Amino acid sequence: MNEQPEFEHDCDACVFLGRYWYHLVSYDLYVCEQPDLPETFVARSGKDGEKYLSLPAWALEIDLPSSWGTLLEAKRRFEQQKDEKCDET
Repeated sequence: MNEQPEFEHDCDACVFLGRYWYHLVSYDLYVCEQPDLPETFVARSGKDGEKYLSLPAWALEIDLPSSWGTLLEAKRRFEQQKDEKCDET
């Protein structure tokens, strides 16, 4: 993946998953992997601190409004990358 984040994100535990357009808004997608915590998915839409959505993986299993589609896309990309890594071994 050659994409770069559009917006600064200052969490060292986050892994960039790519950019995503949703309802005419550009998002940078991340997964945050910290020891002893569930994976958390982040969708950043701007440089200001409050310009993001985030939810832990378990919360994405419930019925969410379509506005959370960015986080569902982040989870899909993360799972796809995990599957590709497993296929390489």
